[in-house]
Amino acid sequence: MNGFELIVRFALAATFAVAATAKLRQPKLAALALVDFGLTRSPDRRLGYLAAAVELGVALLLVLPPTAKVGAIAVCALLWSFVFLLGRALRRGEEFACFCFGDADDGISRVTVLRTATLAVLASLLLASLLVSPEGASATEQAEAAIAGVALVGASLLAAKVPGLRKFNRTFMRPGESTL
Repeated sequence: MNGFELIVRFALAATFAVAATAKLRQPKLAALALVDFGLTRSPDRRLGYLAAAVELGVALLLVLPPTAKVGAIAVCALLWSFVFLLGRALRRGEEFACFCFGDADDGISRVTVLRTATLAVLASLLLASLLVSPEGASATEQAEAAIAGVALVGASLLAAKVPGLRKFNRTFMRPGESTL
């Protein structure tokens, strides 16, 4: 198993774990997003918990070496399905928050589709790589990949907050004014 596979595995696992954590914190909002996407008719809190459980399960499948291929298949299926649902909603002109990573204020957009499609392409590349490379990785290599993958997801999450912070600063901080 090469470094690319390990880093992508752990980055995708961390991404799904972060998304699941948000759903566990606010299951009703996660269930409401499922209604908005047309996957269910009522925003039952239990559906939010179910979505979180699925995402945590997929993250776990990716992290454990014996189940990494199954995890990659599940991640590909989920991400490509989500790309389809996002694209369909945008094409229809629908406006709602997808509750991606727990952000209830961020509506769906082309950026949301692009971000999800990028993750889906990475997952597809991971799956292709896992299907052709049978060798395993040492514990040290896995630990290094886990750290790199989690750091990559953390940096991405921080970068995603920059536009909101810039807007906040423009709104509340006028040039030349002091907060003291």
